[in-house]
Amino acid sequence: MNKIGKKTIIAIILANCFLILAAICGKILSRFDYEDHLDEAVVSVDDASITLREFGYYIYEVEAFVQNQALLYDPENPKLWWNTHFSAGLDSQFVCDYAKKVAIFLITTQNLSGYHDDPPKLVNWDGAYYQEKILPEHQIRNNDEVLDNITLGKITVNME
Repeated sequence: MNKIGKKTIIAIILANCFLILAAICGKILSRFDYEDHLDEAVVSVDDASITLREFGYYIYEVEAFVQNQALLYDPENPKLWWNTHFSAGLDSQFVCDYAKKVAIFLITTQNLSGYHDDPPKLVNWDGAYYQEKILPEHQIRNNDEVLDNITLGKITVNME
């Protein structure tokens, strides 16, 4: 092999190493650390703000509910259920994303009685209860900078 070919190969290898190193550093620096955000508002309902610390209760409740479904679906690998995608046109979503929306159904109601007494009422697939009962009666603001970094099924119940 001539000198130009060797230099080209070395340059390509060095460039790839640099790109891999940059990707790893970027991943480490942009990692979401829950402890750093515990006192940030996740959702505001009317004038009341719910912090990530308070939202943890709702995360746990929803994760426990969905984890029971996941264990029925596949006791050997419950993550399969969490990563299941339901195709429903514009409402298509993964179970883990839907679980996050449900946890926000529970916060905005500020009343868990329907969740424990009649789970299908609040934990329904189309979100009708949230859209018909909660949204018209309350002003709700989500902090997407925090919510976009939360993946249910990996926080408490299914944490490895």
